Amino acid sequence: MEAPGRSARAERWLVDRLQGWFRVSDGARCDPLTVNDVFSRYSLERRALVAAKTEDVRLRLERLFWKHGLPRFTLNDNCPPLGSMGLGRLSRLGVWLPRLGVQPIFIEPDHFEQNGRHERFHETLTAEAASPPRVSIRAQKAAFDRIRAEQDDERPHEALGMRTPSQIYAHSLREMPISSREHEFAEGVEARRVRRDGMTKWEGGYVFIDEAMAHELMRAGASRRRTLVRATGIDEDRRASRAIGNRGRARRIRRSIQCHPCARTAFNR
Repeated sequence: MEAPGRSARAERWLVDRLQGWFRVSDGARCDPLTVNDVFSRYSLERRALVAAKTEDVRLRLERLFWKHGLPRFTLNDNCPPLGSMGLGRLSRLGVWLPRLGVQPIFIEPDHFEQNGRHERFHETLTAEAASPPRVSIRAQKAAFDRIRAEQDDERPHEALGMRTPSQIYAHSLREMPISSREHEFAEGVEARRVRRDGMTKWEGGYVFIDEAMAHELMRAGASRRRTLVRATGIDEDRRASRAIGNRGRARRIRRSIQCHPCARTAFNR
C-alpha cells in the first residue's frame, strides 16, 4: 500500500479535554487540553489550563494552526467548550472552525468508544503525569511536557513500523488564513444574520437559532411552520430542528442536529 502523502498525514486531529478536571496540590484547578495528530500519533498540545474557557482554547488552537497548519477535520466529544447540546452540538468554537476550512466532527453522545484511541491516550497521560497531581500548575505542565517528549521522540510504535511519532509527523500544507472567511451561499439563497442573543428574524417574527451562531450568516429556507437553517461548511445534508409555533412567535429549537455519519466515515478513513 502506498504511504499517504504529506498533506494527507496532517488532515485529522483529535481535540479533547481530559474527562474531568482535577486540582493540583496547591489547590489550583487543572483542566488539561490535548491535541493529537491521528496519522502519526504525534502530540501537538498538552496544555494544563486553569479552566478550559472558549477564549483560552481558541487561543491555543490558533497558535497550533499558525505553527502546524490547518487540518481538514477535528474529532471532538460533546463537552464544552468544544461541543454543546445546542444546534448541531456546535459551540462558538465549532462555528468558528468551518470559517477557517476545518470541519468539526462530534462523536455520538455517550459513545466514547468512537474516540477510543484518544481516551486510551488520556488514561496513559493521567497515569504517568497526573497520578498523583503535581504541586502546582507549572509543575503539572512540566510533567505533561516530559511525558510528551518521551512519547513523541523516544517511544517507537508497532503501528508506525517501530518508528516514533516525531519521525512520522509532517506539518499540514494548508496555511492558517489571516482572517476567517464569511460563510458563502449559492446565488439566490436567502441569508440571515443571527443576532447576539441567538435570534434571527423570520416571517414577521423571531426564531431562536442558538447563541453559538451569534453574528453568523445563516442560510434559511422555510414554510410557515418550518425553518431549516444550515451553516455553510458544516454539512449539506444536515437539517436543523423544527421551530414550531404560530407565525411571528419565537420558539426555541430543541432537537439538535445529529453527527453526520458520512463525516465520521471521512474522518476514520
